[in-house]
Amino acid sequence: MEQIAKDMSENTFQKLTHEKNQKHLYSHYKTLPDEERKLFIKNISQYLFAQTELAVYEKTDETITPFSPESNIPLGRKEKEVFRNTGLEEIKNGKVAAITFAGGSGTRLGGTLPKAMTDMGLPSKKCVIQLMAEKLLRVTMDAERKYGENIEHPLWVVTTSEKTKEIFPGFFEENSYFGLDRKRVFFVCQTSIACYDLDGKILLRSPTEPLTTPNGNGSLYDYLGQNGIVRLLSENNIRHVQITNSDNPLTFPVDPVLVGAAEREDTDLCIKALEKTDPNEKVGVFVRRNNAVGILEYSDMVQEEKERRGGNGELLFGCANINVFCFSFALFKKICDRIESGEVSLPYHVAIKKEKYYDPVSGEEVVPETECVVKMERFIFDSFFMAQNAKIILADRCEFCPIKDRDALKKACCEIHRLHHGWIEKTLKKELPVAAGGCTCEISPLLTLQGDGLEEHLAGKDLHCPVHL
Repeated sequence: MEQIAKDMSENTFQKLTHEKNQKHLYSHYKTLPDEERKLFIKNISQYLFAQTELAVYEKTDETITPFSPESNIPLGRKEKEVFRNTGLEEIKNGKVAAITFAGGSGTRLGGTLPKAMTDMGLPSKKCVIQLMAEKLLRVTMDAERKYGENIEHPLWVVTTSEKTKEIFPGFFEENSYFGLDRKRVFFVCQTSIACYDLDGKILLRSPTEPLTTPNGNGSLYDYLGQNGIVRLLSENNIRHVQITNSDNPLTFPVDPVLVGAAEREDTDLCIKALEKTDPNEKVGVFVRRNNAVGILEYSDMVQEEKERRGGNGELLFGCANINVFCFSFALFKKICDRIESGEVSLPYHVAIKKEKYYDPVSGEEVVPETECVVKMERFIFDSFFMAQNAKIILADRCEFCPIKDRDALKKACCEIHRLHHGWIEKTLKKELPVAAGGCTCEISPLLTLQGDGLEEHLAGKDLHCPVHL
C-alpha cells in the first residue's frame, strides 16, 4: 500500500478522491508546495483505499436475552484450585499466549506518556505495563515451582498505537524487559482509521496529515494477521490466547484460573466477567443475541433492562464486561481467516466527538464548540457470535478498577493498597494500622499474584505502614 501511494500520479490521486467523494482533498493538494504534495498523497492514500467498505453498526430487531447463569462456570475454592493447576500445566507446556491492548494515550491522565506507562502513584513508581510484565513473570515462576523445571514464559503481544509505537520498545529495553525474554515479547501497532465531518468528508490534522483515530480493539484480527502474529502462534502450537486491556492494573495478562477453566470446560471462548450490583454501573453486559454470545452496551440499554431482576433479586442483565477473554487458538484463527477472506466484516461503531482539526480553506486550526468529528471503531465483541461454546467465570470485584482519568488513577492506586493491605493482615492474622496518607501499601507481583505464599516474606518482621515489598 505504501509503495502504491509513493508511486501514485497526480491524475490517479485526482481520480481516487473523486471516486471516494473526497474532492476537497484534491483541491487542498493543489494548494500545497511541490515538496509537500508527495507526502500528502503518501499520508492520505491508505485511508482512501480503506474507505471502500465501511459497514456501520445498526440496531436491528434481533432477539436479546440475558446471559443465562447456566452458562457460568462454578468457581468455588475447589474449582479455582483445579483450574489453576490446569492453567499452570498449560503454561508449562507452552500452550498459552497473551495479547495486551496498550495503545491508549495518557492525555486524560494529564501526562504525555502512554496510559500504560504513566506513573500510578504507587510507592514503587511502577506503571501498569510494568505490573503486567511482572505478573507474567510471576505466573511462570509459579509454574516452575510446581513442576520443578525451567519454563519459558508465555508469548506476549503488546499492541501499541501510531502515537506510542516508538515508545514501548525503548521503555522495555531501558528496563531489560523487566526480566522477560525479549525474544518472546512482540510489539504490534494497531491500525488507524480516518475521522470525518458530519458530511462524510475526511478531516485533516495538519496540511499534510489526515486526522485519524485508532481502529478499535476489533481490528486486531486484521493487523495480527498482517504482522505475522497469527502464524507465529500457530507455529508455536498455542492452544489458548488470553486478551486483556492495560487500563486495568488489577487484572492479569495470563490468568491460570481462566486458562484452566477454558481447558477443562473445552470452551472456544472463556470470558471473565463481573457481577453487577448497581444497575447504573456504566459497563456493557453479556447477553445472547439471537442465541449467540454478545455484548449489550450500557448506552443501548433502557432503564427497565438495567433494573430487571430475577427471582433471587439478582440483576438479569448483570454480567459485566471487564475485557478479559480467553480464546481457543482454533476460534481465534477462524475469526482471522474469515475476516481476511472477506467472508465476515466486523461493523464500525460511530461516535461523534468534539476534537480540533485543521481547516484547509482557512489554513487554521479549528477548535469546535460542539461535537462534529465522526470517529469509528470496531469492537472485538462483535466477533463473539462465531464462538460455539462460550462460557463465563465471575471475577472478584478486586480484579477490576479501570483507569479512565486522573480520578480513576487515584482510585486504582488506593484499590491496590486496600488489596495488598488485606493480604498482609490475612497472612499475619492481625491488624496493620493504616498510615496517614492512605495508599501506602504495595507488594510486588514478583512475590505473589493473589496474596498466597507471603509467609516467607513476612516472617519475623514487625511491619508498620507504609509497606513496600
